[in-house]
Amino acid sequence: MSLTTLKSRNTGGATWVQVHSKGRGEKFQNISTANIKIYKAHNPQVLKTATSKHPALAILPDVMAQYPDALIMNASGFNIKTGDITGFQINNGALFTNWGENKWAYEAFIINKDGSMTTYDSSTPASQILANDAEQSYSFGKILIKKGKIQENDGSVNWMIHSFIGNDKQNNLYLMISETNAGYENIMDQIKNLNLANLVLMDGGGSSQMGLNGQTIVPSQDNRQVGDFIVLK
Repeated sequence: MSLTTLKSRNTGGATWVQVHSKGRGEKFQNISTANIKIYKAHNPQVLKTATSKHPALAILPDVMAQYPDALIMNASGFNIKTGDITGFQINNGALFTNWGENKWAYEAFIINKDGSMTTYDSSTPASQILANDAEQSYSFGKILIKKGKIQENDGSVNWMIHSFIGNDKQNNLYLMISETNAGYENIMDQIKNLNLANLVLMDGGGSSQMGLNGQTIVPSQDNRQVGDFIVLK
């Protein structure tokens, strides 16, 4: 299949995908540590706001006004000059930015149509990922934990605030934002008890922002508009 036939310019209105978690649990559980805001989501419905290469930019209060009863965090990165989203991008089961179309994000966090979650890197072609029933992708930084194994520190987690998306073996979804200067080793030590199956680094710095039920948990450092949010309800 050619890139032209594989890609969509716009994947349509953003829709929800149901994540099915095992066992019982609160919808949203605050399990924050000393240096990391951590929310664990059990059986959430998930929406990705970006649906095209050039999404509408928004700040957290705007998205909370649209989804007042939700857990919301910034996700994929974007080009500040052009507004174009970066990385490998799928929404509504359709591809709109492929591997290698920009210099960032050769790894991605994927939510499949059945609500299962996994990660891929650019060694797996988009056609295979779509054939595996990918519904949404979030992409900007490195895979930090893959299939339960912590990956080597390559310096991607630096002094800045960072956002992360992950899941555990019970298919609970985790949204996290670390503080400035939290440090890779310190972050990994503070989340080791979560026994995560996967964890992927998202955008950071002024882009990092999180809210729950209309209340800001982590404000943007510079009131930054971003191109992609993950919304859980």
